[in-house]
Amino acid sequence: MMNLKSRWIMKMDKAIRLDLLEEAERWYQLFKCHTYTMDERDAFKVWYQENPDHQQAYAQVFSSFESGYDINDAVAEFQTRKASPEICPGPSVMVWFKTFAERWKVGRASGAFAVFAAMVLVILVSRIWIGGPDYTEYSTGIAQLERVKLPDGSVITLGAGSKIQVSVSQSKERRVIMEQGEALFAVARDTTRPFIVSSGDINVRVLGTTFNVHKMGGDVTVSLLEGEVHVAQEKALSFFPFLPQQKSAALRPAQQMLIVAGIMQPVTLKDINEMATWVQGQLNYSGARLSVVVADLNRYSDKPVIIVDVDLSALPVTAVFGTDQIGTFLEGLPHILPVELRRKADGSYLIFRRKNLSGV
Repeated sequence: MMNLKSRWIMKMDKAIRLDLLEEAERWYQLFKCHTYTMDERDAFKVWYQENPDHQQAYAQVFSSFESGYDINDAVAEFQTRKASPEICPGPSVMVWFKTFAERWKVGRASGAFAVFAAMVLVILVSRIWIGGPDYTEYSTGIAQLERVKLPDGSVITLGAGSKIQVSVSQSKERRVIMEQGEALFAVARDTTRPFIVSSGDINVRVLGTTFNVHKMGGDVTVSLLEGEVHVAQEKALSFFPFLPQQKSAALRPAQQMLIVAGIMQPVTLKDINEMATWVQGQLNYSGARLSVVVADLNRYSDKPVIIVDVDLSALPVTAVFGTDQIGTFLEGLPHILPVELRRKADGSYLIFRRKNLSGV
């Protein structure tokens, strides 16, 4: 990490304190290098807008790290969009954060410690907001399925090796955070309280319907069995992460949406009877990436499967087999893909690229 003091001490406006540059760098690192929460994004908006010195400090940090970005263009972009009603206001807890942060700025602690305290508070607030008493965590182990009935009448069938956070106590909405794995949602209809499933920057919004969500790594698949769902993806603008760009699509029954490596794919058709066969113990794939299939196998078997040659990960797999037939499927894999299989003494499997006759 560059040394801000040595790089900017002779260049910066004397009105901009060094501790503001350090604080701005922490914000930059959060949005550039980490998965951030909506509350952290809103907290940054509060910090950025409350003082022109904050804006100048962040612009200096951003321009130093992002070569070739015109800060004047970025500021113009912000001026034209900041009054848009589409920009969601921060939650009330962020107002509390702002008040707390301002107390530290009046001199109760040194500048460096005040910055540190404010940053710790941002992280603490986000953790409380996400994982507080309003949210209940459900998770399953290998080969374990769980049926969860919610107070609103909705039912979630949680697949093996899956984890979700659920809150239906909020007055305006019902929300699920899909962290990993797969789940089938049978949502009780309530036109006054939408049911939202979030997975990374993907939000699936419904009023009452039946749909399946599969999340593995950076890939998300949304399949609709009944009703209608709205799938939206929010990606933050590079300079102003609190001004999201949104892509969206509406799904109808027998339609499926794939988000691969963060990119929304065109809506496709899929037989409804094949969308959630895992509930009956059957895995069904049509052109799925090998890495996705292997990740699923590892949710249903305690014998790990490892792709040794990572360039094989994108190979397409079309197959149907039971969760109790994983070994049989793996043994047959070299017959449908250019791979070799090696089974170790502990029962785990290694998948290699198939060598040609010359041994390459």
